[in-house]
Order: sequence, then structure tokens, then C-alpha cells
Amino acid sequence: MFLMNNKFFALPLLLLFALIMRCTITPLAGGSDNPDFIVTGAVVDTSGQPVQNAVVTIAPASYNPVADAALAASMTDTTDANGTYRLTVKQKGAYTMQAIHHQAKTRLLVTGIFVTSDTNHVAAATLRATGTIKIFLLSKGINSTTGYIYVPGTSLCALLYSRSDTIMMDSVPCGTLPSISYSATDAVGSIDLRYNVSVASGDTAIIYNPAWKHARSISINTTVSGAGVTGNVSNFPALIRLNAGNFDFLQTKTGGVDIRFTKPNNTPLSFEIERWDSVNHVAELWVKIDTVLGNDSSQSIMMYWGNDTASDISNSASVFDTANGFLGVWHMSEDPSTGTGSIKDRTANKHDATPFGSMTSSNSVDGAAGKALSFDGIDDYLNAGNVSVPKNYSLGLWVLLDTLGDYQRFIYKDSTYTLWYDKDSVSVRMEHMSATTWWRGLLQDGGTHITMITGAWYYFIGTFDGTAIRLYENGTEVSRSNAISVIPITNSKPLFFGQSKNNSFVKGIMDEIRIEGTARSADWIKLCYMNQQKVDKIIVFR
Repeated sequence: MFLMNNKFFALPLLLLFALIMRCTITPLAGGSDNPDFIVTGAVVDTSGQPVQNAVVTIAPASYNPVADAALAASMTDTTDANGTYRLTVKQKGAYTMQAIHHQAKTRLLVTGIFVTSDTNHVAAATLRATGTIKIFLLSKGINSTTGYIYVPGTSLCALLYSRSDTIMMDSVPCGTLPSISYSATDAVGSIDLRYNVSVASGDTAIIYNPAWKHARSISINTTVSGAGVTGNVSNFPALIRLNAGNFDFLQTKTGGVDIRFTKPNNTPLSFEIERWDSVNHVAELWVKIDTVLGNDSSQSIMMYWGNDTASDISNSASVFDTANGFLGVWHMSEDPSTGTGSIKDRTANKHDATPFGSMTSSNSVDGAAGKALSFDGIDDYLNAGNVSVPKNYSLGLWVLLDTLGDYQRFIYKDSTYTLWYDKDSVSVRMEHMSATTWWRGLLQDGGTHITMITGAWYYFIGTFDGTAIRLYENGTEVSRSNAISVIPITNSKPLFFGQSKNNSFVKGIMDEIRIEGTARSADWIKLCYMNQQKVDKIIVFR
């Protein structure tokens, strides 16, 4: 089955004859007079009507149609007028059933059949139009002259009779194939190329990177049911959260170093592994997507894992690229007890922050977008060194406060810029100053009072576009200043997180602090919030 062109005649005739006869749905060996176990069921069409004259075959789930002995005749039957069949097998175990209706050119595949008793019934299965699988072969590890690709437990196979970069397997039943494997013709055993391959009727499932045993499509939903963002957003770092519900951590190398991300056309995507905790089955990764389409749910990326020879290529500096306006990005996920520069800036600028006060490992807590740092409101703070901003800039973070009775400086660079909570005005404020002008911004130059409550997470981003300061709360613009003529001063004073010159200490938790040398758009900011909040509205695992 599934030979691709006349090049296969270059193979020895006996070998070809054996492979062709094996890669069929018709059994070649005789059956047993005393079958041990019976498997029954029915075959229907897409309207639910029984299908007569469908050829049904059952095989062990690990069956290799080329290397294993031919199936017994009792393992194949033709459906009657009621669409029913009766098969017999000699052993208990896991089986796969396939059926074909030659006249209608439809097929089906049922996996995960467990024969456990004398009589076993399989639920009615539906014949559907078939699909195709296209596999991009490895440059190493596959003998493309004498090997073959096959679907274990079925008669589906395709010969590798040339050194083509790809191979097609047609007439594949739609659904999810548990695995696709490769074997050299003269080899004992096989290599699993990919697990859980989805095939749709009339479509071609493309398998890139077969050295990675697992792949999954991740959709990006920006419609009203997702992020609710209408405009396209460029070079966006999307947060991908993994947990026991959407990922099997046992399938990767230690630290997840074999993880890869690509576009659907296999173009690699830069990514960073922020945290990989296989013990507790949680991980946070950031993937740089060149364009997130607005008001769209069809866009997707691919995630690959399960390659024992792959090495770590996580690269935060590529994800949070300074060329895209990132001046400093602090995930706040590190252990502050490790000392100088322990809180890493994930950009190439390496403005790593040093903890001060009484911060220990216990200050590393669960945050909004992964791990975060708690601050005691007494003497805890971080010093990130000199981080100046240009004329246009953005300041942002996630913050949860334990008290509203004090001044609390989330982000503060002396005599330059700040984002903070002011107990007197009972409001979040953002300001900057020039060499000749004292603090200007919210609320000195207008704007709405933005209140907070304790114990709740807030995502604040303030932007300055050279004209006005805008403050966004949880993805929505909530305050805007009047026109401001001054731009931020450039000086060598340090940037603090959690205090201002030994006062205004934060009592609460801060997460995902960013300083950016551009005024981010409303779509960018909303996309960040909808992606990073606890209930992610953007990322959908398929």
C-alpha cells in the first residue's frame, strides 16, 4: 500500500513483493479452528446508517505490517447488512481495529481496544473520508533507501525507496494515530517518530522534525472569546504555562531542554524557559511571536518535545529583544537568598537586581505569572542599577498589596521616573521629572484617581508617548494626564523595586516588572494582561 512512484522497482523483487503484500488490509495466513476470544461490533456511515461489505481487521496494537507474521484469517471479517462483524483473536491484550469500504473509499481506525474476556464488544465506529500524512525525513538516522514508515497496529505503511526529503502516506483513516514508526528493512525493532498524530478527512497532516517524538498545536485566540484584541501586535512574548493537565513532564529531558517552538511552516521561534519544575509539574515559558493577529482564533504555533539528543536553546535575550524596546525584564522568579545580582534581567542589558533587607528563600512565592517576590514593607527592596529611559517609555508590573496605609514605591529611579501608590491621594500614580522640572504626570497634570484594594492582583502599565502619561489597569486605560512638555532626565542613579531612598517600602508581592523604551500600544497592553492573568484567555492547547 501507498507506494509513491515507479522508483520502487529499484528494490529487489522479492523484498518488494513481501512489503506490498504485508501493507494491505487482507490477511495472508489461515485462522484457528478454536478461537479463544471474540470481538464484535458494527460499522456505520456518517449518517449513522449500517454499512455492508466493509472489510474489518483487528491486529495487536504493536503489530508491524512488514516485519511481523501475517494476521490470521479469523482476524478479518466483512460486515453484513446490519453493519456487524465478528472477529476472533487468540490472546488477551491491546488491539487496533481498522476497516475499509472499497466502493465508498472510506476508512476507520479504532485504537485502544482491550480484549479481556471471552466476548468483547466494540462501540459502533464510523467510516469517513481519508486523509494524508506527509513526513519530512531526518537527514540522519533514517535509511531512506531500504527502510519504511508504518503505523503500529495497522496495515498502513510506506516504503522509503529513494532519498527524497519527504514521504507521503495516503488513504489514512481520520482521527488520532497513537504513533508513527520507522524501521530499516533489515533491522530488528523500530523507532517511534511521532506520537498522537491527528489526521483530518481530506487534509494532509504534516510531520516536521521527526526526531521529536511529541508535537502539539497551540492556538492563539484574540477574538472576543479570547483576548478581545482587534489590532495586530508585533514581536510579542507570549507566556505558555504548562501543568499536569496539559503536559506530561515525564516525556522531556531534565529541565525541558528538548522543548522547541515553531510556526506551522516549521520556522523556529525564539523562546525562554523561565521555570521548569518537573516535581510539581509546572513550567512557565515565553515564546516570541513575530505577529499576533487581531480578532483571530485560527493562528497557531507548534510545540515539540521528546528528543533525547537535543540541547538547551532557551534564549531570553532573543525573546525580550532590546531592539524591540525592552530595557529590562525581571520575572522575579529567582531565589533572593543567592545574593548579588540574583534577580535576573532577562534582556541582553543584564540589569540584574540585588536584594536588600531581610529577603530569604521564603520571599519567593507564587505570583500572577509564575513565581514572584514578596516584600515585608520594612526594609526589603531590589537595586537594579542604572536603567535610564528615552523620551517614550513604559513601566509595568503585577502587584498585590497587603496594606494601603503607606506610600509604596513599586518602581523608582531617583529624580527620573516612578510608578507608585500614594496613600494621600489614595491612588496609583506615575511621574517623571527633567533636569529643570519637578515631578510631572499623574496626578499633577490631571488624570483619574486609581484606587486599589488589599489582597488582589493588579496589572499596571504606565506609558509616556512624549505628550501624555497613560495608566492602564488590568489591560484597560483608566487614567490619562494632560499634555506634559518635559521628558525624563538621564542620570546615573539606581533603579529600585520596592522602595525610594530608604522609605516608601512595599508591603506585598510584585511580579513581572518591565521597563521599556517605547510607549506600548493599548492592544499590546491588553494582550499582555489577558495572556498573563491567572485564567489565560489567549493560549489554547490542541
